[in-house]
Amino acid sequence: MDIDLLLANLRRQYGVSAKFAKSLRPLLESAARSPAAKRDRLRGIVERSFAVEARTQGAVKRIRLAEDRLKPNHLLLSVAELLHGWKTY
Repeated sequence: MDIDLLLANLRRQYGVSAKFAKSLRPLLESAARSPAAKRDRLRGIVERSFAVEARTQGAVKRIRLAEDRLKPNHLLLSVAELLHGWKTY
């Protein structure tokens, strides 16, 4: 099993950071020294970890985008409250 190639392919497939991929390297090294059944389970755990991390990173990106979209409205509402005496809740 070529660990570097596997990590590179998983990073490309799931779009996660190099730091995250590097953190799972020891698990794959252990898998490489294990019997086939254990190796397959460990590889499955690693791949599921990539999937979870990709969803987490995607959620964080979506939250940041939503917050960025709200900032202009927040500023406009703040100015409107000052100029027109509006109260927004």
